[in-house]
Amino acid sequence: MQYASDPIVFYDPASLWRAPAWMREPTAPDVSPEIEFLPVVTQFQLAMDMALSKAVPEGFGHNYLAEDYIDAWIAVTSPEGWAETDIARLKAWCGLQWGLGCRN
Repeated sequence: MQYASDPIVFYDPASLWRAPAWMREPTAPDVSPEIEFLPVVTQFQLAMDMALSKAVPEGFGHNYLAEDYIDAWIAVTSPEGWAETDIARLKAWCGLQWGLGCRN
């Protein structure tokens, strides 16, 4: 589970001379549709993206939010007896008011 706009997750050193796989596919909604591959230039742009990957709004780049993982983990683990109210309570426990993680 990762954000499509996270340059660190999708980094490939071969992007110096070859378009990374994610650039050969349709771009995700949080990736600029204007992006195109240019040898060496793309590598430099990706390096800058990685350096600035936390300087973006929460929920983009490498700025992960705990609450964004809840639905995915519930889908994967299928916790027995969980109701919508339990999910809502967990999302509130992990909301932005507590920073990027869940409150302790």
